[in-house]
Amino acid sequence: MIAKIKKKNEAKERRQQSLVSSHLEREAKQQRWLYQRKICQIIAIISAAVSANYATVLWLAFDSGWGAIFDYSFCVLHLCAFYWIKRKQYTLSAYWTLIMVALQVAGGVALFVGPETGFQYYLFCLPAVVYMILQREPWWRKFALVLVGFGMLVISEQVSFPSMRANISTDTQTLMYYINLTLVVIINFFSIKFFADEAKSQYRKQKQLILSDSLTGLSNRRYIMQFAYKLFALCERYEHPISVIMLDVDYFKNVNDQYGHQAGDDALQRVADCLRNNIRAADVAARYGGEEFLVLLPETDLLTAEDIAERIRDELAKTTMDQDSAPFSITASFGVSCSDHVPTRSADALIKQADDALYEAKHAGRNCVKVAYESELVG
Repeated sequence: MIAKIKKKNEAKERRQQSLVSSHLEREAKQQRWLYQRKICQIIAIISAAVSANYATVLWLAFDSGWGAIFDYSFCVLHLCAFYWIKRKQYTLSAYWTLIMVALQVAGGVALFVGPETGFQYYLFCLPAVVYMILQREPWWRKFALVLVGFGMLVISEQVSFPSMRANISTDTQTLMYYINLTLVVIINFFSIKFFADEAKSQYRKQKQLILSDSLTGLSNRRYIMQFAYKLFALCERYEHPISVIMLDVDYFKNVNDQYGHQAGDDALQRVADCLRNNIRAADVAARYGGEEFLVLLPETDLLTAEDIAERIRDELAKTTMDQDSAPFSITASFGVSCSDHVPTRSADALIKQADDALYEAKHAGRNCVKVAYESELVG
């Protein structure tokens, strides 16, 4: 009978792991979308604002009406990127903005301000920006876009239309040159910094998604198993006890069937809160399976672990779930083991012993605590 129950739980656990993997993939995709949208919005707004600013300067300071019309036109073109951003076509939006920037810089330098002002050096920012916002694009597309920028740089250096030039004095051109050169260095610096900070942030978020349970906020099975091996080895080295508590919510399927899956989720969250309220800072609680939880208790002997499990069981049994249709209570069965009572001295054996004690608690009528030495005596 116990073997059948274990086999059923293993199948349920595999289904749960599959659901978790799908959830993690969706979360990662959503995070990528949010990152791309933020970058595209920032670049489109900055490009439009800079274009409007330079258009105003050309018009008021240098009396270049055509130059102002040129930059105002590109201001509108940069704002067109929000059409694709709204449709979640972030890659197309990025390509549009970057190509418009390259054309605007090359055209503006060749037609109105000349290479002496240094505006063409903004094209040196293109590689950093391309690899920052088009991370998942094929390398050859990114390289082609960088080549387009290099081509625009050559055009801005070699092509000139003196009849279209704004009336800019030599001193002003020199001042613009050094200001633009400084801004290019600053933009490249902050582009690289932003990319590095965002990469760190994404890494932390992905690590949290991988190692934590999204429903309860506790650690997940992957993390608790990695941590269990390390913690067991540490306690083994210094000959300190470590205990494990495993608990399984009683009749959880009936809760889902009778009150709905939202009520089931609320029940699991209540169990997680109960665990957090009754364990120490050094202890680690995790959602081990569907409705199964595991707690690692370092520096804890068997009797102390049993007391902690009994306290958690008692508090959980007194909890009433508030449901509009009919309030209900939840209980759980507990299995406890300690490294001092594990013959093979391994983390796997310690967890298995707690799991066996949990099954004994199920057969003993549920809503009770069984410790490993009791299950051994029964066997």
